Amino acid sequence: TPSSYPMITLALRAGSILPTFMTAIMISLWAPESYSIMKALAAWAEGYGVYCIFAFMVKACGGPEGAINALTLSQRENPCNCCCPGTKNYPRWYYGKVHQAIWMFAFVRPVVLTIGTIFFFIPGLEAVFFLFNIIGGILTIYLLPSLFLSAHALFDSFKGMNFLTKLLMVKVSVGLILIEDIVQQAMYQFDVVSISMYGRDDVNEEDKFIRAYCCVALAQGALLSYFLWHGFGPRMDLPPASLDSLALTSKAPSSSS
Repeated sequence: TPSSYPMITLALRAGSILPTFMTAIMISLWAPESYSIMKALAAWAEGYGVYCIFAFMVKACGGPEGAINALTLSQRENPCNCCCPGTKNYPRWYYGKVHQAIWMFAFVRPVVLTIGTIFFFIPGLEAVFFLFNIIGGILTIYLLPSLFLSAHALFDSFKGMNFLTKLLMVKVSVGLILIEDIVQQAMYQFDVVSISMYGRDDVNEEDKFIRAYCCVALAQGALLSYFLWHGFGPRMDLPPASLDSLALTSKAPSSSS
């Protein structure tokens, strides 16, 4: 309906992170030399998907002010009081902290990984590419507590929207792929395991590592698609605060009628 269109759109954009990422992985499997470029493009898709899931949370509360009020009035105990000191479990400034973490993941991290891609193509500087990926991982670690704590505090606002499955699908898919990517790069850079004796002799070891990682990631993507369907497929019971007021107004009968 016109009033629910913004929420449905945000949900679909957040859910698109998995097929977008798996498309990039498939291209990397077919052409390992494009791996770093696909990784940078996927970082932008990841950032946008996480931004949309955060926007989905805020929209469900009626906007930024509604989300701030819901945070300050939340009765859910903060499991990490050291991150949120004060008389209330979630003081007003905490929304700004979460917003900053989302912004850094959605915009700063993709820029960092895009710059790091340049070093992937410079002989002898592949380790710098790995370093930029480590920085990207740190920015992800900075995001996770803020995103999950805010979702925990606002969880009562998401009843009937299957939100937990949506959030876990987005973050588990990003987290698994990120951790495994860093692990495979570390194994290659530090020569932890040699796989040069496996596979075709005309394929170098770096490409073999990339293709092995891509195969694992695609298998996980196939499994996660089950949770994608159950998280984003069923009908949502949207709260009144999340519905678009302009759309509702446009559907109301005019005074002249």
